[in-house]
Amino acid sequence: MRKSGIFVVTALLMLMSVPNTVKATTITKTVVKSDDKGTKKTQHTQTQAVMRTSDPVTSSVKPKKKASKKVNSKYSLTMRSNTPVVNVNGVQLKNWKPTNKKAFFKNKNGYYLKAGVLVNWTDQYQFINGREYLNLGNGGYVNTENVFTKNGSGIMTMARNSYVYDVNGKRIKNFHGTGKLLKGMIVNHVDSLKAGKGKYYVDESGSFFTLPYLVINGKDYFEIEDGGYVRSDNVKSIAGYGIYTSKPIQVSVNTTTKLYHPVGKKMVAEKKVVKKGQILTVDKLVHVKAMDNSDPAQFYRIKGTNNYVPFPDIDILNMDMEAKKF
Repeated sequence: MRKSGIFVVTALLMLMSVPNTVKATTITKTVVKSDDKGTKKTQHTQTQAVMRTSDPVTSSVKPKKKASKKVNSKYSLTMRSNTPVVNVNGVQLKNWKPTNKKAFFKNKNGYYLKAGVLVNWTDQYQFINGREYLNLGNGGYVNTENVFTKNGSGIMTMARNSYVYDVNGKRIKNFHGTGKLLKGMIVNHVDSLKAGKGKYYVDESGSFFTLPYLVINGKDYFEIEDGGYVRSDNVKSIAGYGIYTSKPIQVSVNTTTKLYHPVGKKMVAEKKVVKKGQILTVDKLVHVKAMDNSDPAQFYRIKGTNNYVPFPDIDILNMDMEAKKF
């Protein structure tokens, strides 16, 4: 169980039209050394270049529904779709006292929290059957996988256990009472999504939105609440939407399968195989139009080779790629 911080950020998808920018920021830190008697001996300054990138903005999107005056936005939630309310054992509640009757409905399966409706929660988390849930009060919980906003800001979901770092790339050992964010946890992000495709983007029903990132010591980070940063590779989704990227990603082979290589406009199977459970780094996803009548028609390329693995034989560990024509 962990406590969330208090912060004020721009809500997810409150987009502003700004030009494409790449801005360098200099982070300066003064270090003072003392001898055993506490006397200052030396003083020097460390300077680190940190690059923040934002992506092209082509349009504006109106903000989502504003919070009701009856809801304390400090501890509030909205969901992407109607979400079952469960008890501490993960069983959907059929007999329950809703904290706000207008925010919920009930059918033969039990209670649901309505999509897009702002509702309060207790600011307490609970892991149920290995997944993180948010406490609605009165014994009701909802799965974090379906959360759209939390405490007035957009959320991202962790793909794996992740440490939190400061703007200098130094690990924060105590972030909201924990040494690391666990797989499946959600956390608020600070930067608003921008309209258009960038290095990291999501697809919302055919509309593309990009999340800015920070380059620290040559690695990409997303800024989260209370001055924290997490490696982009450790993030699974933003507001429940899967992330697409142009950079190489890691995937897992879900069954022993053959490798393929391109010949003309087709893919030809090789004798070589990759075994189930093997982790691969891939850098391209191609759609082979000549194989549209065959299964599969899409293949991932193994980085640094001309070998491809069939799309159905791959599990995505966090981010995915947009298929390019072959």
